[in-house]
Amino acid sequence: MKRRIVLGGSKLQVGDYYRKNGVVVGVMINESQYISLSDQASSYVSYSSATSLQSSYSIQGITGWKMPTNDEWGVIYSNKSIINKALSNVGSVLQNDWYWTSIYGNMGYGSGYYTCNFKDGSYWAPGSSNCVRLIHDVY
Repeated sequence: MKRRIVLGGSKLQVGDYYRKNGVVVGVMINESQYISLSDQASSYVSYSSATSLQSSYSIQGITGWKMPTNDEWGVIYSNKSIINKALSNVGSVLQNDWYWTSIYGNMGYGSGYYTCNFKDGSYWAPGSSNCVRLIHDVY
């Protein structure tokens, strides 16, 4: 099934393409947020590097991207097949790997930023480096 391309202002659905200036810039993860088309790093990066990528990332003049919270990753994971199907047509799919979240907490054996395992949707303590995928709010 071909996904519709949305210019904004219309009712957005999970898996729809979001466009800016005629260019697809993301795939909807819910009615008000979209995910970037590819990982922001070509390899695993530290959390410090991930925040640098987050603050410098821009596509079609869109800045202000952020790492998803645990809840946002949960939404992305629960719609994984729809989102990855759309991403496969215009970018790179989400890998069954660990991704940084924006949530800092105590995990019972130390504090740090959570990571989401996109293989099974679980959260865990950070490793020294993980993948980065950013999201953005629809304006």
